[in-house]
Amino acid sequence: MRNALLALLLLFSVSVHGQFTNVYVGTANAGAGDDFATAFAKLNFADNWLKSTLGTVSNLTVTAGGSAATKAETNQAKVWGITFIGPTTNLSLTPSRAMILDSAGRQTNSATTDTELGYVSGVTSPIQTQIGLKLDASAGTASGLILSDGTASRAMVFDSSKRPTASATTATELGYVSGVTSALQTQINAKASQANLTIVSNNLPFINIKDPAYGATGLGVASDTAAIQAALTAAGAAGNAVFAPPGTYLITNTLTIPSNVRLIGAGIGSTTFKGAAGAFVGPAAYAGIAMVGVTNASVENVSWNGFALGNLANGILVSISTNGVRSSNCMVLNCSVDLTNAHIYGIWNYKSDSTKVLYNRVNGHTLALDNSSEQNGIETYGGFDFLAEGNSVFYVGANGLDDISDVTNNVANRSGHRFIGNYVYFPRVGFSATTAGAVGVMGMTNVLFAGNTVIGAWNRGGQVQDASGSGIHGLEIVDNMFDGAVEGLSFSGTSGSVNLFSITAKNNTFRNISGANGAIFLQNWYSANIEDNKIDTSASYGIFCYQCGPLNIRGNAINGVQYSGIRLETCTNSYVCWNLIGSNNIANNSSPAIYMLAQNVAEVNFNTFRQPGTEYYAVRALSTGNDVEIRYNSVLYTPNVIPLYRNDTTTANTFGQAFFSAKTITTPGTTGAQTINYPNGRVNIAAGQSSITVTDNLVTANSTVLAVAAGNDATAVVKNVVPSGGSFTITLSAAATAETPISFWVLN
Repeated sequence: MRNALLALLLLFSVSVHGQFTNVYVGTANAGAGDDFATAFAKLNFADNWLKSTLGTVSNLTVTAGGSAATKAETNQAKVWGITFIGPTTNLSLTPSRAMILDSAGRQTNSATTDTELGYVSGVTSPIQTQIGLKLDASAGTASGLILSDGTASRAMVFDSSKRPTASATTATELGYVSGVTSALQTQINAKASQANLTIVSNNLPFINIKDPAYGATGLGVASDTAAIQAALTAAGAAGNAVFAPPGTYLITNTLTIPSNVRLIGAGIGSTTFKGAAGAFVGPAAYAGIAMVGVTNASVENVSWNGFALGNLANGILVSISTNGVRSSNCMVLNCSVDLTNAHIYGIWNYKSDSTKVLYNRVNGHTLALDNSSEQNGIETYGGFDFLAEGNSVFYVGANGLDDISDVTNNVANRSGHRFIGNYVYFPRVGFSATTAGAVGVMGMTNVLFAGNTVIGAWNRGGQVQDASGSGIHGLEIVDNMFDGAVEGLSFSGTSGSVNLFSITAKNNTFRNISGANGAIFLQNWYSANIEDNKIDTSASYGIFCYQCGPLNIRGNAINGVQYSGIRLETCTNSYVCWNLIGSNNIANNSSPAIYMLAQNVAEVNFNTFRQPGTEYYAVRALSTGNDVEIRYNSVLYTPNVIPLYRNDTTTANTFGQAFFSAKTITTPGTTGAQTINYPNGRVNIAAGQSSITVTDNLVTANSTVLAVAAGNDATAVVKNVVPSGGSFTITLSAAATAETPISFWVLN
């Protein structure tokens, strides 16, 4: 019993606090004859033991062994709150250890000390689970860490329990923050939203038509006309510009741009204004987008789609107002206009000044010849200082570029028009200049068409028409290309008009001209300069002038024409010089290179002919009047007949001094009579001979033949040359002492 109580004491000593429940203590080794009270007395257990501050012991049960004496002690034990449940042998516990029950349900100590047991204080969940989610920090890094709930290629974060887990942000998205120098949201908040966009350009803030204050949608479903017009009106009042973001804006009435306002889109094909059935009333606003009676307005970087409108509206208009206020300094820049085949114009300048139409694209979508079409690509009707440059015009039914003079009696209203560097593809007419003023009032002055390209014109590459008889002054058509047209360039005046002067067609190129009037055609034109043009392949004439003069036709290169290179009919005061005419007569070898019919007062000098043998005449003059001069021309081939044919009715003309350069040189040692059908050559007179006869089918009795001794024989001096039909005889002053070469020239 003593030992059992000692073990009980030791057990209680390891408890710091708390309640001990169902503690089992055996009674083996108790002293014989010692009752329970004696045993406790020997251990000096006092009554206050169970009342120790170390805690309360309850239900401590001790079960006696099998002896009656031991059982008799039960009642005494109950006094102390202990019940015996049997003897326990060899109970030995280690101090300061946690107590556990073994597999038999008996109490014993564990390896865990009471200090170690204290470390679990404050633990809120299974320890091993928590440890399993922690990193091994011994190396300072987490190498090869695999998250069982993670997703590949995601950024890693710590959750609310400070455990690593995968975020919704991918590794690629995380890479986008590389190079960021400050808080992203702060930077984003500093930027303006598109709805409230305000841009500053040239010190003018921009209004966005999609701003909620205006409400344009750009969806192409409901009309945006009112919203856009409201933005334009507001911009005009404040002196702002208007920005149209990418989108398709349905337009049901003319958009009018106030003074000092720029309507700017995001670019061709990005910002599109699409016309739909609506008002589009005229004449002052007969267009989809209009600048009427304003200054310093512009349309830039937008597309106009007029497919659905037919002839209801032109594309973009710069116009005088109904009360006579002319627009000035307006611009259409980098826009596109799409039309249907109707009486409408892609871009129209109507009686307005200093308008610029730059780098735009107009497509009429007229894919077949329509001689009744009145669809023009870019037109100016009157106005001063108009410029169309760098534009492209495709498939228009009438004129690609059109210039019409104002009918009002003010020359300033129709002068200073320039069309430069434009490209026109498959129009009926590439460009056109037409007068519309009254007779006696100059219709058009100082107009320039320069550097334009016209491809595949159904009718004419270019045309100039004095339709009203009011006249044209100072028109220049220079450095243009015409490829594939019925006529290349046509000038048509009013018979008897003297107001068609200072007209120049210079440095133009004509190819593949198929019509009967040729590459350059002038009719009823008072004064014109046709200079330095290149004509290659014409189904008829190179240059054809009818009832014209004075004319200056010089420096042109003409090759591959079917008929005459230059034809003058019923003309006067014509200067035809320094032209080069190559192969002509391809279809009809009865056509001369230069053909004059009923010509008065002309000079045909210093021209060069390079036909390879089928030409009928180099120059042919029929029914010429007075003062026609033909001389100093060169024929660089062997003609089939005499190069000059004349049939004049007067004697006051100069013929027979044309210079022809084709020749034959007789080989030294060959002497005696020779046959040389060239305008010049060389023959040899044998020693002892004083004359030689040369057969030449270019010589007539009226020919002039020049001859000179080409050797050093002092006695071999040419005495005379006598021509006859088909031959001439050269006679020396004395017989040659040695073989002597004689050079000759035939002049007709």
